[in-house]
Amino acid sequence: MAAHNEPLRNSLYSIGAASLLPVTHDSSLRAAEIHYRLKAIDGMQAMIRELGTGIYSVEEMSNVRQGLLGCARLLSWYAPDRDEYVGLLRGSDALDRSLSQRDPGTINPVIWSTQSLPKPDQLPEAQGHQLLDQLQRSTQYLARRCKDDDELRAAVTELGCLVWNCRHFSLQCSSLEDALGTMYAARSWLRFVPNAASRLAARHPLVMLVLAHWELLTYIMLTMVSYDVRALSMQERERSVISLLGCLSDASLLQQQPIDAVNVRISNQHNRSRLKWVAIAELTLRSCGVNITPQPGMN
Repeated sequence: MAAHNEPLRNSLYSIGAASLLPVTHDSSLRAAEIHYRLKAIDGMQAMIRELGTGIYSVEEMSNVRQGLLGCARLLSWYAPDRDEYVGLLRGSDALDRSLSQRDPGTINPVIWSTQSLPKPDQLPEAQGHQLLDQLQRSTQYLARRCKDDDELRAAVTELGCLVWNCRHFSLQCSSLEDALGTMYAARSWLRFVPNAASRLAARHPLVMLVLAHWELLTYIMLTMVSYDVRALSMQERERSVISLLGCLSDASLLQQQPIDAVNVRISNQHNRSRLKWVAIAELTLRSCGVNITPQPGMN
């Protein structure tokens, strides 16, 4: 898609530069990140102005729509401040709703079929706080497992602060801007873990668990806010949690270490953290009315 959509392509360049900066410490990458980010935003604005001119066919409009929404989401992950994050997602949410009503034929049935699904019933705040209490304890346990890994320690420390804040402040937002602003801190854990892609590909247990905790927290937050914000991809978050549940329910799917006394002890600690997360994820999904089948490896 990015090959045919310049703003989306530039947003990927910007994120690529931002991801490489902590690894290479090359200051020119910071300039590249800003340059391509601004080009992406300018390109989005130009493309939005063209939407009302009738120059696009239905097929082209579908590609433009998907590219604009994808670009806004990607840029929001690395937004430098709350206002830009809120502005990007509020704008893309309004654009998506407007195009859905005006040009329903531009919706790709494969990629965007979940956009038409209703938001699950909002969780009562007390019930959400109970889930957050459990997630906070699980996060604290995970933090002890990550203390020797600089990247993961930073990600889990930030996660712990976010869980605490969500637990002690109301998520019953009074406006769309409040709902989006609440989610700003949870926008992406990848900025803390530049090598996440290769470590996830290897199914490194701790990296998988950090991802799982971030995804579950975001899902719980979205079930508690009172606004249905399409740009926050509620259904995609739900599918992600279900997918991670399937993976983490079976320890054999994770990276295995040679058997020795140290690795057995570490493996047992990872296993306890894994089981804590699985239990909270299952409880959260059931609380939201999601039917889940018994997972392998849990007998």
